[in-house]
Amino acid sequence: MFYFKSVFWGTLCLALLSGCGWRSSPTSSVLVIAVENLSADLLSCGLNPHLAQEMEGLQIFCDEAVRFTHTFTPSTQSQAALASVLTARYPHEHNVWHNGDQHLSNQVKTVAEEAVERGYRTAFFAGGPPIWRRSGLSQGFELFEDNLRIDLSRLYRQASQTTRLFLSWLDREVGNDPFFSVLHLTDLQFPDVPTYSASGLARERSSQGQLIEISDALLGLVEGLKRKKRWHKTHVVLMGLNGGSEGPRRPGELPPYSLYSSEARVALFVKPAQRRREPGLEWKIDRNVSLVDVGATLYDFVKAVGPQPPLRSLEVVSLKNTLIRPQVDWDPDRFILLESAWPQWREFGSTRFALRSGEILILYEEPLKIYNSLLDRMEVMPLNVDEPRVSQIIQEAEKFFEDKGFEPWMSLDFSTLQKIEISASIWPEGRSDPFDRIDKIESLMEDRPWDSQILGWRADLALRQRDWEYFVTGKDFVESSWRYVAKRNLGQELKGFLLKGCAIWLDVDQAPKRRPTHQECEDRLFIDLLAWVMEEDAQKKLILQEVFLRGYLNFKLQRKVAEMSFANFLNWDVDLNVLRGPNLVDLYLALPERRRYAAIARNRVLSRSKR
Repeated sequence: MFYFKSVFWGTLCLALLSGCGWRSSPTSSVLVIAVENLSADLLSCGLNPHLAQEMEGLQIFCDEAVRFTHTFTPSTQSQAALASVLTARYPHEHNVWHNGDQHLSNQVKTVAEEAVERGYRTAFFAGGPPIWRRSGLSQGFELFEDNLRIDLSRLYRQASQTTRLFLSWLDREVGNDPFFSVLHLTDLQFPDVPTYSASGLARERSSQGQLIEISDALLGLVEGLKRKKRWHKTHVVLMGLNGGSEGPRRPGELPPYSLYSSEARVALFVKPAQRRREPGLEWKIDRNVSLVDVGATLYDFVKAVGPQPPLRSLEVVSLKNTLIRPQVDWDPDRFILLESAWPQWREFGSTRFALRSGEILILYEEPLKIYNSLLDRMEVMPLNVDEPRVSQIIQEAEKFFEDKGFEPWMSLDFSTLQKIEISASIWPEGRSDPFDRIDKIESLMEDRPWDSQILGWRADLALRQRDWEYFVTGKDFVESSWRYVAKRNLGQELKGFLLKGCAIWLDVDQAPKRRPTHQECEDRLFIDLLAWVMEEDAQKKLILQEVFLRGYLNFKLQRKVAEMSFANFLNWDVDLNVLRGPNLVDLYLALPERRRYAAIARNRVLSRSKR
């Protein structure tokens, strides 16, 4: 009888777990999908039927995953946030603070390294900036795929391409082995890039259009995993690395350093390895979690012990138990740390810190700013610091900050803030009306007359629009080479005009009849252009033409990357000095005597921009 009862209750428990709970396989794989700019507000469940059908791939996560509605990134900087996910450590514990030239130390062991030691096949598929191999995030991944084929029409790998590469890797390399993989999706950083449905219809150029592109890619991913009978054997984490909104921005705040909910609260769905739960059963957790907790959960998934850094004072928890039953087993008022080292990286200020405790947000500034995010969803009404509960939280928060040696944040000066905000709206070229761009740039010129980069932007616009009169109006900042080309196009007197250095070769009449040496001119691309123009042998001329055009395309690509970095608030680690105004090559090609060469270069660039 005892044996019968044991079998009965055991069978019943298994049936219940199969019907409404989670059942994990001992050989479950792990897939992390990390999405740039995927805020909690951008992705929500409970859509109307039309939108749910349009977002079918994302709807699968609403139906089959646990949704964590109050998830916060430890850093608005993607490289630091992803390092936290892969190490279950806060940035001050793993020492990757921003998207610049930083490297995760090989002394910090990642969950990918734990996974590969336990027999998992591991791979990371990067979608583009700001995540690259040089970050050190490749530790533990047998394959770190960041070899992107980019051109002027697209600077990133589309979500659909990334998911296909992953599925191909499963077929080619993995077989039936368990895997631990990360897919990095960057599409939402490029709202201006056109996307198309499976039937070829163009979507709107917006974050919403890119979100639909991501959803379609996720649908293909899920269908591919199901065909391989992998979907129900894989823990899948879909998360944002940082937030971002298309609506009006808070005055004095920019996405890279804002720690308010609009930028720091991200989407998080965790689908355990299981059979699909019963339809209509919504499973969500409304308590605060950090992406650092996601890291701890990944350690649990691969059956490894999570790290315990020395002097750790913040509670980090695994979310695994909430996948079994929707109950929180951690302190709902524990501190969660948020930060952004973007101002320090860009040399605009210091690192910014904030703490979350339940519904309370504490910004570490002078004086502290405190909000109740539950009662004040937009976080615009600071709390009275003299209230007993608020006063106690302030004391605890200040002690934490002081113990860590963190300094209160000082806001950016208005002029710097204005330049970055305006530059994000005028780059890349074509984002705004040319006359609107001129108005914005000239407004910046009035406020920052010492900023040679802004003066260069205005001159560059004039060159593109062939506004020669702009260069001959006697403005003090107009360089002699710019004015020379303008006067040449206007047919004006050039007697006594003085050009120096490389610019001497702009002078059609007085320039030496040979290409400059590298001692005379350090601009290699300009030398290649002159070599092509001056060559008389037809066969050699074609070879030199191709040499120049390849270099010219590369230069235009570097410029486009720099433009997009400005459009993304300087979040990428690129040389921003590329955008400093007209260069010698474009000035030379603007001369009326060089129209034939300009047409050849322009046609090559246009052909690569429309691919």
